[in-house]
Amino acid sequence: MGTPGAAPAGGPAGSGTTTGRYTQYYICYFLQLAGRCFTIYSKNLDKQASPGVRLSNHLVDSHPPERAGEDNHSAQLGNHTVNKHNPDRDSMGDCGSGLGKQLSSKYTLVQTKTDRHGDMLSNYPIVPDPAPLGSYAARDVVFLLKDIGPYVVEQGNEAREKAMQSGRHYSEMLPIEYQPTREYIDLFHQSLQETGRRLALAAAIVAEQIMRKRGRRVALVSLARAGTPAGVLIKRYLRCFYGLDAPHYSISIIRDRGIDVNAIIYILQRHPGCSIQFIDGWTGKGAITRELIKAVEDFEHKFGINSGTLIKDIAVLADPGHCANIFGTRDDFLIPSACLNATVSGLMSRTVLRDDLIGPLDFHGAKFYRNLARDDLSNYFVDTVAVYFAAVRDEARRMLQHNPGLGLDAAPAWLGRQETVRIQAEFGIGSINLVKPGVGETTRVLLRRVPWKILVKDIKHADIKHVLLLARDRGVPVEEYPHMSYCCCGLIKSMGDRT
Repeated sequence: MGTPGAAPAGGPAGSGTTTGRYTQYYICYFLQLAGRCFTIYSKNLDKQASPGVRLSNHLVDSHPPERAGEDNHSAQLGNHTVNKHNPDRDSMGDCGSGLGKQLSSKYTLVQTKTDRHGDMLSNYPIVPDPAPLGSYAARDVVFLLKDIGPYVVEQGNEAREKAMQSGRHYSEMLPIEYQPTREYIDLFHQSLQETGRRLALAAAIVAEQIMRKRGRRVALVSLARAGTPAGVLIKRYLRCFYGLDAPHYSISIIRDRGIDVNAIIYILQRHPGCSIQFIDGWTGKGAITRELIKAVEDFEHKFGINSGTLIKDIAVLADPGHCANIFGTRDDFLIPSACLNATVSGLMSRTVLRDDLIGPLDFHGAKFYRNLARDDLSNYFVDTVAVYFAAVRDEARRMLQHNPGLGLDAAPAWLGRQETVRIQAEFGIGSINLVKPGVGETTRVLLRRVPWKILVKDIKHADIKHVLLLARDRGVPVEEYPHMSYCCCGLIKSMGDRT
């Protein structure tokens, strides 16, 4: 039978040996101890299939295998019996009678074993691979989202705002994508030229700190969709200057609903032992940062894994809300990707979570706007910023050499939330969710909400030109309000009592 922890006798060549007849099939090494998954060796038999790479879109097993006693050391693979020693422990298990019907020469399996994961996570079904989505190259980012475009009809801002303020959750609906004017697109290009180097420096500082804190075994996980371009920039920087092709996924997180659990499990299954680094574009008052912290704690509790297995730190390019752990700057400045929606975020909508659309093993949903491909600026945006990387890298490293803690804050003060509470009280606003501070969040208010008014610290500030243009086009009043650290703040109309 061979020695536990070693390959079956005869090795891959194995002609005439017990394993020789398996040359047309995968050889399995089971890690099936208390429901653990296993590694499969490739059909070529000259190298192990890399964890996380499927040879087809088939699912190996949709249910946790049942144990059947440690004396049963074989399992059916097609019509053949395969020895299945666990390479990591002197323990064997049985994968259940249904396995032989499911495996074929087209399957590969992802190893999910790590000592830090609890049994509940190890027993979780293999989350299927996503269908290709978005306009970015797969080497830049993979969207862990389900395309629900054919099943969701976008709603106008007024109808959507009324529904949300009447109790319906924003994640159950999609807004109509804003169709920018020529003047607005010109402003986007102008802003990108003015801030491209500044953005590249912020991305460089964040990438350098991620490298120092996480090392090379890191998976970048951006929060769709504002985090996606930021994640692409950070991935490109690491690839360019460190030769590190870190996996980068974009996943959904929804206020009051949490993070996409299937997406997190998918990443853990494909990249055991990697640290997860969450990434977003900017912070406002910190609502999503708070949601992320809670979601990670809930995930650890639900699956019985050690606290700290998932890192709660979030990295952002700009942190005017003073709530991020890793940041490129805390200035409230225009990140041009905030100017647009899908056409600068891989042609993806904001994310959707509805029980009638999302199944037990599905990722959260989003719409892929293929029809907007001619207007897509997603790759243009990251290409333009990335051009500055060579010029800013030495500057970023000099700044970090002088101040190693630059861009790091283990205990943020959450100043943005405090300021938001003050504005809420001063203007008599019933819900803090109707106050959106910062350039990025104010832009979102004007693009897809029903604004009441816009507060600006200095109406002549260069970073709010697009805000003033949008406010003019939508007939929204602008009020100078110098008593805040943010450049601007969007106040959403209360559909119940404001006119």
